[in-house]
Amino acid sequence: MGMGIFLTVTYNNAGLFKLEEPMYRIGVDKKVDPANKYSLEWVERKSTAVPYAYEAVSFFYVTSFFHFLYVLMGSRYDEMIRRENNYLRWIEYSISATLMVRIIALQCGIRDESALTSITMNTVGIMLQGQIVEAVLSSMAKPGANDKMIILVATIVGWILMVTNFYIIVKQYINVKDDVDGFKCPGVSIPSFVLWIIVTQLVFYSTFGFIQIYQIYNRLYNPDQYDYHKIETMYIIDSLLSKVTLGAILGYSVIGANKGVYGTFEC
Repeated sequence: MGMGIFLTVTYNNAGLFKLEEPMYRIGVDKKVDPANKYSLEWVERKSTAVPYAYEAVSFFYVTSFFHFLYVLMGSRYDEMIRRENNYLRWIEYSISATLMVRIIALQCGIRDESALTSITMNTVGIMLQGQIVEAVLSSMAKPGANDKMIILVATIVGWILMVTNFYIIVKQYINVKDDVDGFKCPGVSIPSFVLWIIVTQLVFYSTFGFIQIYQIYNRLYNPDQYDYHKIETMYIIDSLLSKVTLGAILGYSVIGANKGVYGTFEC
């Protein structure tokens, strides 16, 4: 909550809540040739606009709401942990992690409406995969072949979706970097905080996946050592670190960073 308030104040002082990031789509127009014949021409059109600052601060408040809900639930939260499936965590992640990855994408220069929508839905799918795996793990008395197949497929799908997201993000970063380098403006580049965002969040998002692989392995092949409370704690710590890190970098990008081509520059 504290980081959310800090970022809210920082963005408000910088006037960023008044700004929106324009998104674009591919449309068609007609073009005429010398023989007065018409054909379709693919063109880029301005589409919707994203309230970047609102999305950037909201994932903190979403997380705070769910943790406050855990407190209000009291013994019901303890019972959910005893049953080894915190489905509310996956609901929260489907909102907060999705907002976070949208911020990462926008910082890397993604302005294509379809690409951002794909990244958004992929992330929701990743969290659905997490709930499917955890629900199967918690419901089986003894793992059967069918249970293992569901877990395997869901895990592979989740990793494919995450890799796809970061492929799109990294590819866009490289494209923007190549374009900026083509300006041949001395000392002008993409601000370094953008790369920090990509690297740190790739590490944290991957860690979520590795935590679940660790959870799967222990539940299936080392059940005597399986400790769901420990797994829950690992998820909480990774979530906290990822959000605080992203929030700190976003705050730094406003109040302390060299904005490079994301600001005004001379060439």
